[in-house]
Amino acid sequence: MLAAWVKVYWAREWKWRNAFALIALSVVTVNAIYGAGTFLYYESGPPSHLPPWKDPEILDLGLLSLLAPFGMILGGVAAFMGAPKWLTYIVEIASLPLLAVGLMAGSAV
Repeated sequence: MLAAWVKVYWAREWKWRNAFALIALSVVTVNAIYGAGTFLYYESGPPSHLPPWKDPEILDLGLLSLLAPFGMILGGVAAFMGAPKWLTYIVEIASLPLLAVGLMAGSAV
């Protein structure tokens, strides 16, 4: 995600039709920060001996299965509006692991 933001900063050729691409990149970046932050927060603390349906780490990571499709949908809208292809590919590809983690955590419940 950091590489995508650096490339966006260097390109600086944005028009209003590309606003959906920036919104999609922002949503996927927030989702990635949320997933990584949740993982690091719960892994740095004491181990939890709760069953999966009560474990807050599993429930928080399961939330990604609801949040990741928003980035994917916005990436599709951005591609339809004429955003750069490389940016829409990054948004869609970065959303897939987040969706997978969310689905795996959700299926553990």
